[in-house]
Amino acid sequence: MYYSETKDQFENGFHQESDIFKRKPLFELIMNFINNSPEKGLVLALDDKWGNGKTSFLRMMTSEINNNDDYNVNVIYYDAFENDYHTDPFVSLTSEIYQSLNEKKTKLENIQNSLVETGKKVGASLLKGGVNYAINSFTGGLLNGSILEPAKETISNAVNDPIEKYIEDKITSGKKEKTDIINFKKTLESIYNENNIKTVFIIDELDRARPDYSLDLLEKIKHLFSVEGFAFILSVNREQFEKSIVQRYGNIDSRTYLNKFVNYWFNLPKINSLSGEVGSGYLTSTTTTHILNLDKNIKFLSRNGEIINTLSFLIDINELSLREAERCYALLCAIDNKEALNNFSSSTYHSLIAFIAFLKVVNPDLLLDITHKRKSKEDILKTLNSKNIDAEKFSFNLFPIIHLLNYHYASDKELEEARVNKIYSDIELFRFGTKRRDIFADMNQVIENFHIGR
Repeated sequence: MYYSETKDQFENGFHQESDIFKRKPLFELIMNFINNSPEKGLVLALDDKWGNGKTSFLRMMTSEINNNDDYNVNVIYYDAFENDYHTDPFVSLTSEIYQSLNEKKTKLENIQNSLVETGKKVGASLLKGGVNYAINSFTGGLLNGSILEPAKETISNAVNDPIEKYIEDKITSGKKEKTDIINFKKTLESIYNENNIKTVFIIDELDRARPDYSLDLLEKIKHLFSVEGFAFILSVNREQFEKSIVQRYGNIDSRTYLNKFVNYWFNLPKINSLSGEVGSGYLTSTTTTHILNLDKNIKFLSRNGEIINTLSFLIDINELSLREAERCYALLCAIDNKEALNNFSSSTYHSLIAFIAFLKVVNPDLLLDITHKRKSKEDILKTLNSKNIDAEKFSFNLFPIIHLLNYHYASDKELEEARVNKIYSDIELFRFGTKRRDIFADMNQVIENFHIGR
């Protein structure tokens, strides 16, 4: 069962089978905040990297609210990525609100009619913007898009008078446009005033949607939908989104700009492998929990604990996403005779196969550098510990990997001396003669062929 699952997986809300990361307390905290916040037009933003479970959390949140009348809120789930084919997000967002008024908590037919009447006036005003729209209108829709761009200047001159008339109308109708917006916002507020039920509007995949669409959506929320009784929850990778802002508006303070639209930021809770509670066995890391959940039907990791320990630690110290953890696990699952892993009595080989799978997904060039000794052992370890975590903790958790690298990089003399003391006996279980095992090339071949040979 993969993290990027179907919508049905989350239809029971924060049920124990779905909420494997125990995130219901975060949901309850958010709901309490929304219900008790005095702010009008509250906007919260969930910031996390792609692939860490933002969509899963928000879908569970949507189902939890829909399945439980005790929350006394109406919820709307909106996928910005799926809707970014729209020219302007206003109509799309308003349509979602219109549809939500059919729900049992907010069945308000009279407000639906008012929403259509006020919304179409605001929407028409918003759509009538720019030279492209005017030219398209005055040519009967025969010219638009890619046909329009190369000839924009010529066409603009040809329809100069109609455009001037259009601009004149926009100037003289300014007061009416403001009135239309006020009436639209009053209609939105009446949804709450009519039955004292707030609307939680979840905007997912904001960072995956077309950048110009996402930024327009933010501005529409701020200027048109920020009313009493409405709370928005945005799902976004803040770092990536700030880059989109700079790309659109130039060298501005993107963080300050974004904070104009968001009241409060929050993150998904995550238990890291570096946590002392994980090290002492009191807690299980989020990455380990996720991989074990993926493996619950196949169950080949349960008897190979060093695989999951090594893989989880590597993923966490490199701050990778749960989606990338899935890719590593999928690579291991592709081995057609996984049961042969149990033939490796040494846990060192379990660590090795986890390490190879990790590198194949995350840094295949580094794997080649190790295999062909193009980088020194010291440089390899620096690359693995790019976040500069505590050296003692790093060495303790990755001892099997360091042990394997020591063997791989040992000179013939060093290896001969080590054999006297059987330092590498766990690695050379199947050695014949004095030849050293090419452990990285051999295990890489296992992954490449999806088969463990004899």
